[in-house]
Amino acid sequence: MATPIFFIIGRARSGTTLVKALLDAHPNVVVPVECAFLLNLYSKYGKKKYWTDALLKEFIKDLSNEPAYKLMQIDQAGLEQKLASCAGENTYANICMQVYGSCQSFYPKEEIKLLGDKNPAYSLYVEKIREIFPEAKFIHIIRDYRDHIVSMMRVDYEAHIVSSLAYRWKYYNRQIEKTKVAHPDIFYTLKYENFVANTSHYLQEICGFLGIPYEEKMLAYRDKKNDFYENYPKEVFIKYHKSIFDQIDSSKSGTWESKLTEKQIRIAEAVSGDYAERFGYKKTFHDAHFWLNLGVIPGVIYGRLFFTWGAFINILPYKMKMGVIYFFALLFKPYWKRYEKK
Repeated sequence: MATPIFFIIGRARSGTTLVKALLDAHPNVVVPVECAFLLNLYSKYGKKKYWTDALLKEFIKDLSNEPAYKLMQIDQAGLEQKLASCAGENTYANICMQVYGSCQSFYPKEEIKLLGDKNPAYSLYVEKIREIFPEAKFIHIIRDYRDHIVSMMRVDYEAHIVSSLAYRWKYYNRQIEKTKVAHPDIFYTLKYENFVANTSHYLQEICGFLGIPYEEKMLAYRDKKNDFYENYPKEVFIKYHKSIFDQIDSSKSGTWESKLTEKQIRIAEAVSGDYAERFGYKKTFHDAHFWLNLGVIPGVIYGRLFFTWGAFINILPYKMKMGVIYFFALLFKPYWKRYEKK
């Protein structure tokens, strides 16, 4: 019987990494460091039905060139052996499962009953992932868009434009919700604020959803902090993930009230406030400001172009797509090198 797989999705800086760490600490689950190989390699290999030895070697070569590949803690020899046995008729899904199944965790494991993948970018491609893995389940994490903006403005993922960040938050969640409406049974929706306030309770619900027993040892995930620190590029760990190993509490919920100015709150609520209320995030301001609403349009357009550009890149042939990704990454994002081990 094939090992089932699940995906953790949601906007970046919404708690996806925290949930990933907790589930990876389960003795029957492996959730590797995020690496978007599943989608990046799809354009080249997704439709392949027959895998020759040469094609499998080419796949391994392309896989090893993926950003963050080295951080996945893959048993390279074991992976090559597994893939060699996949020669002949096979599916892209099964080839990718060999990759997931070759990832090693810092946490002690027993029988592996479940594999996972966490990547906020997958939020935009849920239907594609379902096409690859029709039986997959999804954990959708939502965070108050105003707290999300505060968190995003602490890092250098995207431009610090409030209207653009608010729009992207809404866009990500709307894309997820489109599939969720049609397939509600394969989704577990989790609000970050509830999760950090009562972690044990919601972990039990997640385990029930995934069909695995709840394990108290998941809550001891912070015991492996030093292992992450030693294997991650130091500047990345400190800048982006250090707080993951802090004591879980609800102190980071609602920080937007003191961290954002009134104007920033009004801008965020003008863009995403109405949509966010369906998740229980109430607006602070209800009076309409014509000029403020008009002023958010450039940021929304900028945010929309981001997704249009991403969709265009995604349909390019594999070599061209990766060439464009690397070109702009090197041009605009010098920290791309953070994925290489020191």
